[in-house]
Amino acid sequence: MGEAADTVIGIVGIIGGAAGLVSACVSFAEWRKVNRKVAMLEEAEAAFEIVPAWYTTRMMQDDWLFGLQMTNGQMIAVNWIDAISSDGVWMDVTLASANEIEHVDQRYKSITVAVADDRRTAGLRIDQIQLAFELQTS
Repeated sequence: MGEAADTVIGIVGIIGGAAGLVSACVSFAEWRKVNRKVAMLEEAEAAFEIVPAWYTTRMMQDDWLFGLQMTNGQMIAVNWIDAISSDGVWMDVTLASANEIEHVDQRYKSITVAVADDRRTAGLRIDQIQLAFELQTS
């Protein structure tokens, strides 16, 4: 073989090496995405390990009327927590309906509730909850 053949083999080798390097980088990026996936925890005991607040277990096990005061002053009325993200950032809740809060003390200005009975699911950032309390007595 001649000098031209050696050059072609060298170029093919460089291209193969570059392709392998790009493939390794893409694989590493995908691996990082998989490891960052967040699961929604629906069991109260598991969620309590992520968000160890009194309301976590209580609000995941009881269908009640709770108030969540957000850091922006907004009050959100919820019936329960459906799930908490494994990274502790988000919670899925079931919003209360307008007729469920009719008896609530009106000192709370605007209370956010579900827009309709079939549209009651919401996601909240946990770090935006300033206060959690019961809006209903037994």
